[in-house]
Amino acid sequence: IFFLDYDTTIIKGAKTGYTDAASLCLASYAKSKGEEYIMVSGQTHSDAKSAYHIKDAVNLYNYFDQNYTRVTLKKAKDKIHKIEIINGKEKEYIVEAQEDITVLTNNKDALKLVWKGKEEIEAPDKSDTYIGKVQVYEDDVLIYEKPYFLTYNIDAKTSLSLNGNSFVFVLYA
Repeated sequence: IFFLDYDTTIIKGAKTGYTDAASLCLASYAKSKGEEYIMVSGQTHSDAKSAYHIKDAVNLYNYFDQNYTRVTLKKAKDKIHKIEIINGKEKEYIVEAQEDITVLTNNKDALKLVWKGKEEIEAPDKSDTYIGKVQVYEDDVLIYEKPYFLTYNIDAKTSLSLNGNSFVFVLYA
């Protein structure tokens, strides 16, 4: 933005506006260090030449750029939780991260990944059945949540036993 006396190169696109209710407004897009940001601001009570709505956006983007980093808590396919299977061919179901679980933070020590879901599954159960969710908290504030579903059918175990001269087929369901 050519008439300003400070660096606005972090802003890659913007649209200014004005209404009586919102005063000077700015919708802007910024990109830095691989992060993309979108900000909408309003209620800037100044003249257009002062451009406080643009200064606010630049200051906010620069603050995030200098103070926040992306942290990967789990990579795709990492184990998140183990669920016991009751009466199943398998004894356990491993919940794996469906994708990298990443968050933008300024305090990685305050992050906590939590499984909120089933601790056991009764066989049989079908693929795509809801089993729980993964949540990420920063301090006590929820900042990420994703639902999880069974990725395959959970089959019931079968057994054969001899009862006298005949076979008895037992299906646990």
